[in-house]
Amino acid sequence: MSPTLDANTLNEPSVSYTEFLEKLNSDQVSYVEFLAPNGDAAYVTFKASEANMDVKPIRIGEGYPLEVRSILHLFEILMTYQ
Repeated sequence: MSPTLDANTLNEPSVSYTEFLEKLNSDQVSYVEFLAPNGDAAYVTFKASEANMDVKPIRIGEGYPLEVRSILHLFEILMTYQ
């Protein structure tokens, strides 16, 4: 199994990778930003809703893949949502 991020190591608010994928599949993701050099960190901005108008980016945390090949697979998934 590929290594994943442990949210306990973060010093900022985060959303789990599982929740991110669920919201991606239900068309609730507005934008994803991957930080250099290899996408080691990623921030998601969810679409605004009546329940949540605060659409600031939040770190994708618990379960986020740490290997480059897994991150590249995530890029492929996101490309299908364009």
